[in-house]
Amino acid sequence: MKNLMLCSVLLLLAGCEKPTATQIQQQRHGFICKSLIDGYLNAQHLGQFKFWEQQQLNTQQNVEYIYRQPTVHGVMLGILQQPEIRFQCRKEARQQYVLEVLDTKLNQALPVLTVHLPEQAENQLSAADYSNFSD
Repeated sequence: MKNLMLCSVLLLLAGCEKPTATQIQQQRHGFICKSLIDGYLNAQHLGQFKFWEQQQLNTQQNVEYIYRQPTVHGVMLGILQQPEIRFQCRKEARQQYVLEVLDTKLNQALPVLTVHLPEQAENQLSAADYSNFSD
């Protein structure tokens, strides 16, 4: 009985491990980039596109995000444009983020947003806020 209780307590404590600085930085980067992408899609009246996946590029600060239109049983609904949009988001300077749309036909990145954040804005949210950000 004591072994079972000890194992339960150890499992509980293992689940409460504090995130590392790298994990917090990755969560912060993902939160900021996804927010920029969602804002861009809404401004372009492309709110039907939803986050599909992300791929780490050559550095931690350079990530590709893929957004797709929703499907029902594999069939795209109301496709008026391309079924997929690829974004590249990177942190260039301490508080500067650049968002680009990747044109797969031309094999180039087209810049759409460059944002300079005040230092306190990026540091105000805690790791819990980033982890609660839904995809």
